[in-house]
Amino acid sequence: MFEARCARAAWCLVSAPRRPPRSLVRWRMPTGCRIPRRSTRASDSERPDGFVGLTSGRPGKPSSGSHGRVVQRQGNQWRPIAPPAKPPPGKPASNTKFDHTYDEGDAFDNVSAYALDVDNESQVMPGGGVALTDEQMAKLDKFWSANGVKSATQRKNLVKTAFTRGLYRDPERLIERIVELEDSLWRGVNIQDIDMGVLVGRFPRVLYFEPDFLVEKLRLMRDLLPGVNLRRVIERNPQILSMDATCTLPAKMRELSVLLPHTDVIRLIELHPKVLSINVGGKVAENLANLKALMKTAGVVETAVELMVAYSPRLLTSDVTGTIRRRLEQIEKVSPGTFRRYSDKPATLARLLCASERTIDRIAYLRQMRSEDVVAEGVVSSEVRTGTVGSPSSVVDFEVVSGGSFGGGFGGNGGSGSTKLGERKINSEIRAVTLSAAEFSERFPDFPEWQKAYEKTRKAESAEAMRNGSDAAAKRAVEEAARYIRAAFTP
Repeated sequence: MFEARCARAAWCLVSAPRRPPRSLVRWRMPTGCRIPRRSTRASDSERPDGFVGLTSGRPGKPSSGSHGRVVQRQGNQWRPIAPPAKPPPGKPASNTKFDHTYDEGDAFDNVSAYALDVDNESQVMPGGGVALTDEQMAKLDKFWSANGVKSATQRKNLVKTAFTRGLYRDPERLIERIVELEDSLWRGVNIQDIDMGVLVGRFPRVLYFEPDFLVEKLRLMRDLLPGVNLRRVIERNPQILSMDATCTLPAKMRELSVLLPHTDVIRLIELHPKVLSINVGGKVAENLANLKALMKTAGVVETAVELMVAYSPRLLTSDVTGTIRRRLEQIEKVSPGTFRRYSDKPATLARLLCASERTIDRIAYLRQMRSEDVVAEGVVSSEVRTGTVGSPSSVVDFEVVSGGSFGGGFGGNGGSGSTKLGERKINSEIRAVTLSAAEFSERFPDFPEWQKAYEKTRKAESAEAMRNGSDAAAKRAVEEAARYIRAAFTP
């Protein structure tokens, strides 16, 4: 009897009717107001004060229908409020709580302007595909721009895909797929307000995913990554939606936990979702061992190396014995002891190693050209004296110590020991590396010319090291030291 009751309950559960996908019903909100589309999912008891909805004809009950007045919850009552006024012609709408990034109602209304009229006789190619005209490509580019794809490179890729894929030539079908994808994200793990333009632009194949299958995959990802902001993870790495959540993702997480035993892998994935796209295998383990051996020569412990990888996972796939080693040697040459001073700051070490050669040349420039002006102490002054820069109200004078070292800081003030009010001092290697190229060139106009001459010298020294075998010897030394480290964590 007990088994029969259980079987009947299970049968009832399986055979219960399912809600049809919301994307099959085209709807839109009244002109002039936009409200959260998911507002009607919550019960009245769960609605906070200030919640906005639409009246449904029944007293005290809001609805998301296309008729009714805009109302706002205040305490236990729903009171009507005026919808936001339309902006004047030529002026963009202000960012109010009614404004959202995507409205399928407006998208369906405007899709007819982007429809393509393809001539089957002249445009269809014999081998398959369609040769789009310049006008048609411009229409598709405007369509993607209107639907949130801001990157010109991504729009160009989507237009190029339209030559061979019929879906990407049909704006109406594209809108339906985008709405369906957005609905699947909400049904799966309650993801709201995701930037669909970013999602589709970075991973166009996402429009081919079957909704129910995607919902199940999202729920598996939620179980694998508890507490993680999945909206942020999916926006930054949409390729994760194409991975096998029952085999591939757990295997990658397990391999990362073995390679980085002192690192919170779930937190690492949340901060750097693209780490899941790395082929975690023998090459990655070899790179990590090489990095630990290399940083050991600079006085950095293995635990700090793991934190460096957590801040910059690209180190796992970089050429450690080649590119990264030369960066370290270049920095230590122009500023000896840098990595020992920053050994307790893994994020700084990672930024230094991932910097380009031209960026590292800034350290050499400040060392050679500004070593006389080392900032020791800053005093705000309202007087204009010889050698200061700026107006009386925009000058900060510094006490200057000649012949200082990097321990005391860079000069980095543009000359004569003074800098403009509000400008940050360049008093460390990391500040010199992270400063934007435009700002650095503005503060040091002679750097581009100096860097051209210095680059020739640097390249000549590098070529000489490769000729005499010293570069290859340094590479072999790192690889030899890495063998013992790799044996310690290789299962």
